[in-house]
Amino acid sequence: MGFFDGMSVLVTGGGRGIGRAIALAYASEGADLFITSRTEKELKEVSEEIKSRGVKGGYYVCDISDPKQVEKMVDEANKFMGKVDILVNNAGIFIMSEAKDMSINEWQMIINVNLNGMFYCTHFVLPGMIERRFGNIINISSMAGKKFYLKQSAYVASKFGVVGFSKTLAAELRPYNIKVHVICPGGVDTQLVKQHNFPPGSTIKPEEIADVVLFLTKQRREITIDEVMIRRIGADPF
Repeated sequence: MGFFDGMSVLVTGGGRGIGRAIALAYASEGADLFITSRTEKELKEVSEEIKSRGVKGGYYVCDISDPKQVEKMVDEANKFMGKVDILVNNAGIFIMSEAKDMSINEWQMIINVNLNGMFYCTHFVLPGMIERRFGNIINISSMAGKKFYLKQSAYVASKFGVVGFSKTLAAELRPYNIKVHVICPGGVDTQLVKQHNFPPGSTIKPEEIADVVLFLTKQRREITIDEVMIRRIGADPF
């Protein structure tokens, strides 16, 4: 028996990195999973890993910056699992550029995925949670949601938005017994970070983020932990 037996979890950006680690961690503790991203090959591979743990593992290819696609994706998640108890808004993109050099299209892409996409997923999952008066929403922000970094103006703006939205949403949803958590990691050892040459020894593992996500959702319903910052010791002190 697992802690999350009978629970249903939806993870965005679930095909690799942090999302994959979170999905597999929940599956290992008995939860049914539905994952989404834009790459079917990755989703299919992770869904097979999920099912190998003896739980349901479904997926849906979706660009979360498109609200129509998100509405359909959430509908498919509800059909597949029966409900969504836990939503993990993890999907995100990163472009490094000074504001003066960034194109309008690049700015819009980052805001549409990192901030608007998180809202769309939340928007379409919430009616079911409110009806059942139960749920957890975990939003993955970043240390870039707490301080500025050069050449990351759009990313920083999006992640500050995630933090602000999460804190406001948490207050709004308390009457419905729905918890909202925001996690602000430092550098995480993912494909995205490897592309930008973070200093050796400055990153944490995706599985360490997954441990925090499960910790948050294991707490008694009477308490909540609104925000967690997690980073490698000695790396970029806040």
